[in-house]
This record gives sequence, C-alpha cells and structure tokens, in this order.
Amino acid sequence: MDSYSQKSQDSMALAPSDLLCVLLVEETVDDAKRIENILSQCENIDFTVDLVMTVDEAHQALSDEMYDVVLLADQIEGWTGVELVLTLDQDDPFMPPIIMLAREENRDADLAAQQAGLADYLVKGQLTSPLLERSIRYAIERKQTEQRLLRLAYYDALTNLPNRASFKADLINRISDISFVNGSFALLLLDLDHFKDVNDTLGHPVGDLLLQAVSQRVKSCIDDDDFVARLGGDEFVVCTHARRDRREIELLARNIVKTLGDPYNLDDHEINTATSIGVAVFPQDGRSYPELLKHADRALYRAKDAGRSTFVFFDEQAVPA
Repeated sequence: MDSYSQKSQDSMALAPSDLLCVLLVEETVDDAKRIENILSQCENIDFTVDLVMTVDEAHQALSDEMYDVVLLADQIEGWTGVELVLTLDQDDPFMPPIIMLAREENRDADLAAQQAGLADYLVKGQLTSPLLERSIRYAIERKQTEQRLLRLAYYDALTNLPNRASFKADLINRISDISFVNGSFALLLLDLDHFKDVNDTLGHPVGDLLLQAVSQRVKSCIDDDDFVARLGGDEFVVCTHARRDRREIELLARNIVKTLGDPYNLDDHEINTATSIGVAVFPQDGRSYPELLKHADRALYRAKDAGRSTFVFFDEQAVPA
C-alpha cells in the first residue's frame, strides 16, 4: 500500500514538452477564453484545460481528478479566491499548486494569497504566455520539492514503506475513525528471527536485500485497506482494516508467518529466516497509540519465547506483574 509513491511518480513530473492538466476556475467567460488562449501560446509546455465556473464544480473537480496546477480567479460566486482555498484540504500532499489570477493589483490580497499557501499571485491584465508558463513551472517545481521532503519525513528509503512517523499518524487516525463507529482492528508487530545472523555472515548489503524482499512479501499478504510500515531495523507493523474478525486476523498472521518463512534467493545466496508476530486488538488491548504498541510488543516477546516463527495475541493475564 504505497499510494504516495505511485502518485509521486505519476504526477508533478515536468519536462520541456510535457502535457500538463490545468484546472481553470473562472466565472467570467471572456476571461476564461483569454486565459485559455494565453496557455495555448506557451512554447515549451502543452496544456489541457478543464474549465469550471462555480465553487461546487471546483470542489468536485479537485475531488475527482488529478491536476498539475490550478488557475483560480480572485472572485467566484461572491467568494474570494482565498476564501475558496481555505475550504480545501490544506494537508493533502497531492493538492496541486494554486495560482491566483486577480482582476487588479491589490497588495493586501497578494499578501493574503501568500499566507493561504498559494503559489503565485498574477494580474489578469498583465498576463503573457512567458509569464504564465514561468509561474506554472516554478509552482510545480516547488511542489515537487515539498513532496520529496514529505517523502523523506514519512517513508523509509530502503523499503519504500511508510516509516515510524507515518505509522504513528495512521494508527492515531485509525483509532479515531474506528472508535467513531464502535469498530475494531488489529495491530500486528513483526520481527524477523535471527536477522542479525544474516548481516553478520553475509554482510549488510544482503541484509538490506532481505529487508526489501520481506517488505514486498508482507505487502502481498494484506488488503488495500490494511497498512504496513517499517519501524526500523528488522521490525515491521501491520494495522488491519475494521472488517477483519478474530478468525481473519489469525489467518492473516498465519499467512504472514508462512510467507516470510519461505526461502529467499538473494545475491546468489539462499536465505532461510522466519518471523515472530505479536498481536494487539483495539479496543480491548488498548485505546491509544502507546498502549497498543506496548501490548503488541509484549505479545511479540511471548511469540519469541514460544519458539519463534509463530504469532501470539496479547493476553493481560499472561503478562508478568
């Protein structure tokens, strides 16, 4: 489950002759035609333009489609462009950069646009093809930089999986969402058995290959609504969706143990390893991020004590006082 990675590859890339998708939010027909004509005259970038003329249409378009850039008029149906921007999900990393097209110079409006996170503020009467093309190019390049920084903060560079920070955010959101519907989900904490032996005997490059292979095998075991992350070292975590009952959680854990226990052929080496899993279930085993992780970790140690290559559910009565 790495939608971020796929979207990052599919969107925002910019080459000299790219075809870019533009959402033009403009209620004045004459202005819309003029802006589309300016875009058509750009020499280095080709554009496909979707025109919407109402606030509702703008929201729907951004919900349904992926755009490279939004050109937003400073007035739409009595809304200012800034007011419309503030109704959007400001935390969505895939929200395209937004350039405001104003009817006239206005220092206060320009400042408000900057504070709202808009990429640029241009005056319609001053628009030229080179100016608009340059503004769009810079806006997209800045967005690419933001996405790269976000990826460094929330994704593991070796396995391309979400990292600990991303897992924490997902788990907190999952707790909130599932609490709202009185649902349940499981947290599976995975630790490779004898991983240190692989690093010590075959070297860290082979150990890295093993971690990459393990991440792919874990992903093959889960559903789209499940979440998998690498916490660090040889430790991984899976959060299940709310529709899995106890029997389905057991089947998932058993499948992961079996799948990760099959031999690996890496760099001309056949590697045999296994995994131990500790399982904590929300809400009975904890209602917070630290509590669930702590109890899954205790269950994991019981799995290792039980001989490894197995899974164990958290049991309060089995935990020493």
